[in-house]
Amino acid sequence: MKSGARLDAVRRFARWAARGDSLGFITEPADVPTVRRRRGWQSLPDTLPRRRRIAGRFRAQVLLPARTCSDDTQLRLATGRAIHPDGSFDVGALPSVEMVAWRAYALGAGRANLAAAQSPAG
Repeated sequence: MKSGARLDAVRRFARWAARGDSLGFITEPADVPTVRRRRGWQSLPDTLPRRRRIAGRFRAQVLLPARTCSDDTQLRLATGRAIHPDGSFDVGALPSVEMVAWRAYALGAGRANLAAAQSPAG
C-alpha cells in the first residue's frame, strides 16, 4: 500500500473509531433498561445529546452535544500524536506531554485512567 493510500486508510479508521465511540459514549455506563429510561428506546439510531456528570459522581453535570467522543477517542488521538512521521513511537512524549495535557480535558475518564495519567513518567 502506498503511503498516500495508507494515510487515507488511517484517517478513515480514526474517523470511524471516533464515530463508534460517540455512539457508545452516550450509553456508558448503562445497561439496556438504563438506556431505555434515558432515551425511551433500546437502540440508538444516531448520536444524541446527553447530560453527564464530569469527573465524578458529585461533580458538575453538563450537556454534551451529539457526536461527543469520550476519553477513548481522546487517548487514541494522544497516542497518535506520539507517533513520528517515520512510524517510530516517542516513548517520552506520551507520559510527559500528552498525559499531562489530557488530564485537563479528559472527558468521561474513569478513576483508573486518571490515576494512571497522574503517575510519574517512567
